[in-house]
Amino acid sequence: MTRDDLTNEQWTRIEPLIRGGRRDERGPRSDDRTFLNAVIWMA
Repeated sequence: MTRDDLTNEQWTRIEPLIRGGRRDERGPRSDDRTFLNAVIWMA
C-alpha cells in the first residue's frame, strides 16, 4: 500500500457510493477499489 491508496476504513465508507458494473464486449470491469486508487493517484 502506498500513501495514496485508500485505507480499509476509507474504502468501507466509499464503496456503497460506487455504482457496480457489468461485463461487456470490452471485457470484465476492473476492480472498483483499484480504479479509484488510480484516479486518486492521477489527481
